[in-house]
Amino acid sequence: MRPEKKEIVEEIFRKIDASNAVIITNYTGLKSAKLTELRRQLKGVKAEYMVIKNTLMTHALAMADITGLDPHLKGATAVLFVRGDQAETAKVLVKYAKANEFPKIKVGVINKSVTSKEKIEYLATLPSKDVMIATLVSRLKSPIYGLVMVLGGIERKLVCVLQAIKEKKEKEGPAQQAGAAPQGDATAAAGAAS
Repeated sequence: MRPEKKEIVEEIFRKIDASNAVIITNYTGLKSAKLTELRRQLKGVKAEYMVIKNTLMTHALAMADITGLDPHLKGATAVLFVRGDQAETAKVLVKYAKANEFPKIKVGVINKSVTSKEKIEYLATLPSKDVMIATLVSRLKSPIYGLVMVLGGIERKLVCVLQAIKEKKEKEGPAQQAGAAPQGDATAAAGAAS
């Protein structure tokens, strides 16, 4: 292999290695202006879309120890290197492909494992990683919040019971003292009469 091609293969390998997903597409029919528009949208989700010769991609995949993609490396190939959220990137690609009929997803590699076109399209239907984490945290927090509310309810009830007892004693206190004074007066009068 010529040195300049070897350098390109090594650059593709570095892109594969730095990516958490790689999606291989057929870009036939995608005009230059549309390709630029797609690249701009993908850049917003930390992804890079490149047209790559199949032979160079084959060598780069071999360097990365990824096998099983040779049947998909035929025709006009463009590769999407995903560095950001996989679901968000898949959404952008699938939405663009549906609106423009191109590019056509061939296959993908997620975390060094070959993934079918259908799984990538399914990935596009999932919420983003941030939304999934927020949902998980919310679901984990819910039982704890319920426990805190129950324990707080017990504490509030105890305070209410203690307040009621205090109020009852305050009401009974003057009544007992008022009732006790006449008895005390009668006892004192009886003691004085003797």
